[in-house]
Amino acid sequence: VSVKLNRAVLIGGVAVVALVTGGVTVAAQQSARDDEPAATRLRTPGKAVDIVDSHSPARSAIATSQRFFASSPVAVLADATDAAARRRSIRTATTLEVPVLIDDSRAPAEIARLGARTVLTAGHTRRVPRAIAVTERNAASQIARVRRTYVPAPRKHRDAIVVTRNRRANAVAVANAVNAGADVVELPTADPRRDPAAARVPAARPRTPVVALGSAFTHGFAYSLSIVRSHVTQAAGGYLALPGKTYAAL
Repeated sequence: VSVKLNRAVLIGGVAVVALVTGGVTVAAQQSARDDEPAATRLRTPGKAVDIVDSHSPARSAIATSQRFFASSPVAVLADATDAAARRRSIRTATTLEVPVLIDDSRAPAEIARLGARTVLTAGHTRRVPRAIAVTERNAASQIARVRRTYVPAPRKHRDAIVVTRNRRANAVAVANAVNAGADVVELPTADPRRDPAAARVPAARPRTPVVALGSAFTHGFAYSLSIVRSHVTQAAGGYLALPGKTYAAL
């Protein structure tokens, strides 16, 4: 009886040790995964022509974040009324290669979609979880500290074109596109037929997705872009028969 009991105790002890050891191994592996820096993941817009009916730079910034960043453990949020803070936020996001947003009622939802663990704020913004204020004085040290907590996406050219009427007015949205590796074309008229120089970029890449930022592009941009990409020109050259003139039928 004693031998059988000892054998049972021995087997039970081995099983307990195995379970404990296995539990420790699993816990250690999970802890190691938790300690690994998260990575920024980029994506290419899926639509051939994507017109964003945005009425503000803040909404345009959200649009480019949504279209080019699948996720990011770090995001930057800028004061909507402070131009210096927005410039600082763009520099910060460009250095870290992460998305940047302008303070807006929809910004928290986009930060949540990105899965951002850290939000660097510039200027006065609404309260968001895990926020770290970035000033002119501490910007370098905060960027260096945050850089150690994540893995940026591999830097490469992305086959996508973002069109905006004004790069400066949409500077934050433009920064998202550039940080993701896309090309940006400024088209003040919102009609590529009227600007042959700007039209060269989308015309030379007819299969590249185009994201147009702003409500001005909702009026005929897709048609104008198709004309430019089809290289349909007038007999006298150019895309318009009477460029620069407007006629009304009576």
